[in-house]
Amino acid sequence: MTLPEGFAQAMQQLDNVDSDALLAALEQPPSVSIRYNRRKAPAEPPYTGTEPVAWCADGVYLPERPVFTLNPLMHAGCFYVQDASSMIYQTIATMLTARLREADRPLRVLDLCAAPGGKTTAIINALDDHDVIVANEYVPARAAVLRENIAKWGFPGAAVTNAPAEAFGRCGSLFDIVAVDAPCSGEGMMRKEAVAVGQWSEGLVRQCAALQRDIVSHAVSSLRSGGFLIYSTCTFNITENENNAAAIAEANGLEMITLPLPQDWGIVSSCRADVPALRFMPHVTRGEGLFVCVMRKPEDTGSDIPATRSGRDKGTGRRDKTQIPSVPSDWLLRQEEYRSRFDGKTLSMLPVALDELMSRLEGIKILSAGVTAAELKGREWAPTSQLALSTTFNPKAFEIVDIDEETALSYLRHEALRLPEGTPRGFVAPAFKGHPLGMAKNIGNRANNLYPAAWKIRHL
Repeated sequence: MTLPEGFAQAMQQLDNVDSDALLAALEQPPSVSIRYNRRKAPAEPPYTGTEPVAWCADGVYLPERPVFTLNPLMHAGCFYVQDASSMIYQTIATMLTARLREADRPLRVLDLCAAPGGKTTAIINALDDHDVIVANEYVPARAAVLRENIAKWGFPGAAVTNAPAEAFGRCGSLFDIVAVDAPCSGEGMMRKEAVAVGQWSEGLVRQCAALQRDIVSHAVSSLRSGGFLIYSTCTFNITENENNAAAIAEANGLEMITLPLPQDWGIVSSCRADVPALRFMPHVTRGEGLFVCVMRKPEDTGSDIPATRSGRDKGTGRRDKTQIPSVPSDWLLRQEEYRSRFDGKTLSMLPVALDELMSRLEGIKILSAGVTAAELKGREWAPTSQLALSTTFNPKAFEIVDIDEETALSYLRHEALRLPEGTPRGFVAPAFKGHPLGMAKNIGNRANNLYPAAWKIRHL
């Protein structure tokens, strides 16, 4: 790999960085790592020979890169393939939610630039079951991937939206934590993605820095007093990192926060003494490039925008229960804690805290919220695969049918399905090693595959 000359020169100007070692590390192959879903962690590790990620309790390195697509447990949401550096989001979210927990109410989190979902699912691992999170992505195609990954992770208190950053700023100061993994020049991904090398230029760095400041200004408007902003990039230069963080803090009246992390984790400190930040550098830490800075919106800013419920319920659909057939009360665990929303075809079940938050997102395109539990077929409900993947799915409501790996992969390809002899007729949940993959309808000599066609795997 030939690195851009201007990039190499910029790296040599960074304080506290051994630029020669950094450039040499970028010529080496990247590490491979996964992070477990703490609510779905498999009884037996899906891979052997793993090593722990120091800064993430649920993260492990793999000795080599397998074909993840062929592991049904990934599709069941048991683990997420993620670079180890980005797993710091779980640890940071754990620390920040602990500081905010005294509020004695469900916490609200916004991941403003969320696709494909790695950092969102890391944050979810740090949340209590009654907390809520909105994962937003501006690009529609990326938002569709995000929606799939969030559904498979199975957290019922999550919503996926497709909106520009300024739309959230107009909704008021709703969130306790806002994460902005900002679009950047991608220097930290150069050894994984050739496009990061080919697109690099000094002009791109300046362009990204300006975009980042604009996005964060709207993020701050959506942050409550006393709330925390997590700002990160996957790049190395000081323009998009420390200098931008300092400018963002000054322009928005934010306080820089120092995170007390163990020194033996080997995370590099900031390149500016006045900007407390974390730097993951591939010649020091085992992972790709990442910069993270945490800021706090002071309690006495007086800048919170009141968030008032609009006169009409935007939400995810109408809530006129006279138009909705009754749904069996045992499909979800603790179903009495949920509210239903119906869009004319599908029924979503939302925790009360999420339902209330959705009603305040005026002008935001909501792709999904809570558990997409059922589709209306005539005058009857058919359970969805999203229901089976949810951690609030009641395993006593439907027969969970364990299938072997070959059958599981056939199911995930959305192919015709044959279930084990003795499987009862009707709706059942095909599972691999006890973890539901979705839903099917057994009609005797065969079963209708209800796995979403848009999610089907295409690997032979």
